[in-house]
Amino acid sequence: MDDVLRTCHAAGWRGHCELTRATGTDWAQGDSGTVTAKVDLAVPTVDASRTDRTVTLSAMDPGASDTASGVSAIAYRLDDGDWITYTDPVVVDAEAHVLTYRAADVAGNVSADKTIEVEKAPTGPAPAPVATKAPKVSGTAQVGKTLTAAPGTWTVPGVAFTYQWVRDGAPIARATARTYRATVADAGHRLAVKVTATKTGHTSGVAQSARTAKVVRAASKTRLSVSKRTLHSGQKLRVTVKVSSSAGVPTGKVRFTYRGKVVRTLTLKSGAVTTTFRPTRTGKHTLKVSYLTSSGYRSSSDSTKLPVR
Repeated sequence: MDDVLRTCHAAGWRGHCELTRATGTDWAQGDSGTVTAKVDLAVPTVDASRTDRTVTLSAMDPGASDTASGVSAIAYRLDDGDWITYTDPVVVDAEAHVLTYRAADVAGNVSADKTIEVEKAPTGPAPAPVATKAPKVSGTAQVGKTLTAAPGTWTVPGVAFTYQWVRDGAPIARATARTYRATVADAGHRLAVKVTATKTGHTSGVAQSARTAKVVRAASKTRLSVSKRTLHSGQKLRVTVKVSSSAGVPTGKVRFTYRGKVVRTLTLKSGAVTTTFRPTRTGKHTLKVSYLTSSGYRSSSDSTKLPVR
C-alpha cells in the first residue's frame, strides 16, 4: 500500500495542504508530487436581533473568499424543541422562551450555540405614556380670542390625543377641541388644557398645561344716534344706542347723562336700546351715553352736542 504524507500549513483563516505520494519503501527512489488545496478554518458568526416578540437571525462567514464557501444554513430551536432551519424571522407567543441558534458554512464549520431570551408578555395594559414636555397653550387670554393647545412630547410613540379645557381647574362643558374661544364666562379666570394620550394596549396618560393669565374683558364700542340734529325746546328727541364687540353681543346697561347729570339707565336688548327725551333748556348741551362694564366686556361711551332753540 502506498505511503501518504500530508502536511497542512494554516495561515490565519486560510492556508494550503501539500499532499506527497511516495511509491515503494525507498523514499529517495519513489515518485512524488504535490497538490495545493484551499482550507477554510474560520467559524461563521451568527447574531440575533429582537423587535417586540419577533427574533431575526443573521450570519456571515469570515472565511468565505469565493462561491465555494460561505454560510450554508442557520438553525434554531425554541426551548428544548427540535432544530429548525431558519428562513424567516421567528415570532414567539406570549409565554417566556429561550431561542438557541447557530450557523454552519459550506466547509462544515459550525458556530457555537448562542441564545436570546424573550420574557413573558405582560398580562395587563402596558404602562401609560408620560409627557416629557408638557402641553402648552398659545394665544391671547381675552374674551373672544382663540387659544390653541400643543399636546407636548410623550414617551410612547404613535399616541392619539384628546383635549379638555378647564377654567380654574374645572372642566368647561363641550370644550374638547384643540382650539378654544374664550367666552364671557371666562373673564377674570385662568384657563388651561388637559391632554389625554391613548394607545391600544396602554393605560391612558394625562398631562395639563400651565394656566394662562387671567382672561381680560373684550373691548366694546358704543354708538349714539339721534333723530334730529337741531330741535326746539320741548320737542321730542328719539335716541338710539348700539353697543358692539368683535367678541359677541354685549349685554348689560347703558347710562344717559345730559348737561352733566345722569337722567336714566336702561338695559340693552340684543346689544341696543332706544329712548326719547324732550329737552327744554335752550342752548347747546351735551348728551352722553356710557356702556357700563359687564362681566365680559370693557366699558365704552359716545356723545353728541344738541342745539336746542
